[in-house]
Amino acid sequence: MSGEERDAAIRAALNRHKIKAGGFVAGKYVNDSLSKRVLSAWSNADHIIGNHGFSHSYFSGNNPDALVADIMKCEPLLSEYPSFRRLFRFPYLAEGKSREGRDRMRMLLKQREFANAHVTIDTSDWYIDKPAQSPTESRPIGSDRSLQALLPRPHLGTRQLL
Repeated sequence: MSGEERDAAIRAALNRHKIKAGGFVAGKYVNDSLSKRVLSAWSNADHIIGNHGFSHSYFSGNNPDALVADIMKCEPLLSEYPSFRRLFRFPYLAEGKSREGRDRMRMLLKQREFANAHVTIDTSDWYIDKPAQSPTESRPIGSDRSLQALLPRPHLGTRQLL
């Protein structure tokens, strides 16, 4: 399937089961008519569109002002869609390595009326995809660390701000 076909299949499955979802968009990927068609389809189906920053950069906590500028750069690309909400999801769920950076970022988001979006599903498929595609004959049974990714684990640092 093409990306657009996969997207349509996902939306069809959500519709079939009467589920509303939220997608967090990195602005650097909003660049053509396909992006506008996909975002319109999500919005028209009343799925939430949230902000994932323009660059999808890892936030170490060192420069909260730069991350806010990156978030605000993304907003005009998304705010035209009726289902856009001022929700922000940190790329890689990284809220910063220092308490000061994390707290400053939370304050800046709150000042701009953004909420820190909760993580409600675990998408470990990105972590186990590559090992799962490699030949299993080369690995002894039980040695695959990627299986650990399937075990429940807490998502740290994902709290709502508002």
